[in-house]
Amino acid sequence: MQLLSFQREALRQALMSAFPTPTKLDMLLDERLEIPLNQTATTNQPYGDVVFEVIRWANSEGRLEELVSEAYRRKPRNPKFRQFMATYGIDTNPMARFFASGNPEFNWLGPNEERELQGFWRAEPEIWDMGFLKRGVDQAAAICRIELSDGKAIGTGFLIAPNYLLTNYHVLAPNLDSDPHAYLPEMVFRFATLTDPMGHETYGSVRKLTANPLRKFSVTHELDYALLELDIDQSQLTNVISLSMDLSGGRSLATNDSIYLLHHPSGQTMKVSLGSRSGITGVYPAQGVVQYISKTAQGSSGAPCFNEQWELVAIHYAEISGAVGVKCEGILFSAVYPHIKDYLP
Repeated sequence: MQLLSFQREALRQALMSAFPTPTKLDMLLDERLEIPLNQTATTNQPYGDVVFEVIRWANSEGRLEELVSEAYRRKPRNPKFRQFMATYGIDTNPMARFFASGNPEFNWLGPNEERELQGFWRAEPEIWDMGFLKRGVDQAAAICRIELSDGKAIGTGFLIAPNYLLTNYHVLAPNLDSDPHAYLPEMVFRFATLTDPMGHETYGSVRKLTANPLRKFSVTHELDYALLELDIDQSQLTNVISLSMDLSGGRSLATNDSIYLLHHPSGQTMKVSLGSRSGITGVYPAQGVVQYISKTAQGSSGAPCFNEQWELVAIHYAEISGAVGVKCEGILFSAVYPHIKDYLP
């Protein structure tokens, strides 16, 4: 790993935030890198200088990647450290690197010229209908962020029944030779991950999987879905909702229609991509897909896509970044429904 001077400065600030005292930093180095702080830096100086020397030591010893990786493993939810990792595109967790390779390729069937693509963006309305927004908020209760046990977010999922969750197959198995069962014990399903008025993350419930959770699936190059069974007890039932669904086979969608997503792009708190910034470029029932321009990112995989009635119409599964928005493809829910209908209420 090589960091430029301004990146090393950002790392220093991130480490000072995540490990605010010399004792905390010493614990990280001693327990994770097996070297005490006093062997990497002079400790009787201002703390910022101590951290500077630790980074310089790690760089000179070829252990900078290890330092960043272990610090992130210890403090994955520290806002400054998360910002550092996201800003500079640094991801040193071996399992996270495995999952980062999972964005599938797809054949974009829509326009490519920038001027044509701009036509799918519409001006935001000056007035939003509160009933419309409330229906979106109601649906948000069914959305979760899928994480690894160390806090690394890898995708989005949503409830289609009180104890059944739908996401992309490639969220579980991002490579062709991946075993979809292998990483299920490492996964956490965190609902209602939102931003509070102070800009901090807030969390709702964390759901667990049953002993044999993978009930149905289709591999990435086919329908790319996975149906997972979540554990549930009677006390949870009053707080559980599942999404309204459209089963028209894409007939409720048309080119230039708006499409709405609730998702966790780049592992952030839940976001909504509204229709004024998300337009359908084509609906292809024979292939079982819909394509659209939106604002998505890694972490959006498995997110529900909605029509203007806030009915589930597709599962977002891949994107191609471009000059105008992001070219996206979703699997039509009507193509998945026949395979999973026996598990629905």
